Amino acid sequence: MMTILMLTMPITGCIGGEDDDDEPGAVDISGCTDPLANNYDSSATTDDGTCTYDTDNNGNNGGSTPTVYSGCMDESATNYNPAATEDDGTCEYDEDETSTDFAGISGFDSSSIECGPTGDISIAGSSTVFPVANLWAEAYQKYCNGIAITLEGGGSGAGAGRVCDNSEKGTAVDIGDMSREWKSSEASVRSDGYTYDCLKGDTSRSAVQISIAADGLSVVVKKGGAAETCISGLPGGGLSVDQARWIWSDYTAAELTASGWDSSALANSDNDDSTHLWSELDASCPASEIKIAGADSESGTYEFFMDAMLSDAGNGETFDLNRPDGYTNSAEDEVVVNYLESNARTRL
Repeated sequence: MMTILMLTMPITGCIGGEDDDDEPGAVDISGCTDPLANNYDSSATTDDGTCTYDTDNNGNNGGSTPTVYSGCMDESATNYNPAATEDDGTCEYDEDETSTDFAGISGFDSSSIECGPTGDISIAGSSTVFPVANLWAEAYQKYCNGIAITLEGGGSGAGAGRVCDNSEKGTAVDIGDMSREWKSSEASVRSDGYTYDCLKGDTSRSAVQISIAADGLSVVVKKGGAAETCISGLPGGGLSVDQARWIWSDYTAAELTASGWDSSALANSDNDDSTHLWSELDASCPASEIKIAGADSESGTYEFFMDAMLSDAGNGETFDLNRPDGYTNSAEDEVVVNYLESNARTRL
């Protein structure tokens, strides 16, 4: 909004004579015309050099030139000074207490980071890769300005699907994490061996596969629980491959044996395919059902375990879903860990 102020003043002059037709001249008002001065006069039309300014932080008047206050002018800083008129580069900021001390990581060299264009980056996929991807995101945002990274899990299937903009798996992302190879139904590989053309979702998309680490897979039980006591007392101090296969497989003992399983893995079998008791591994273990949990079918962990442990998976062997408590599974590790802690049984 603009406001026009009109100044009206009484005019004294001669009445009659040649001055009758003269127009009144413009009124000139002298004063300080600097709005920053202490004695600024909004009605002044001509600056008369009388402006005065604060010379200290206590509001004392004096001096004929504006005082420059140096300090931090960034409002997000912890030492922001609202009175500062000149930034002196002393701004300080709170460090994120949860941030990683990258300088303390052996082999980490921040100078090797090459920052790309500013903008948003989205990542989703394997829960196995998630901790590593989280460090990538934290480091890249720390050392590259203008970058905002969102990171989600969902499993390797989600990583493969979303990087191809397959709406069945969720919204499209820039980077898809997987802890397994591509499936032939998801993408076809080019002759270079690392570029994949999407077969589902947006088939005009392609992805470059970069191997970043080799990981291992563990079968774990709750520390201090009955399962740990049982397993640690077995010959060798742990489960054999054949024992682990029997625990998770949906095959009967006969089907397992026919596909190469060693039946001596069960030192105390009750010969009942409808049960999977700890006591079947060894008579010293409790006669209670083994509850199983692990990754879901979207996870690379699920597929790797099936290929490595359920050796007849190519002919239909799979995880036993018909157990009394079924096979508790999820793409979110926290869900499986919570189940493990509440039941003190076993998981992968």
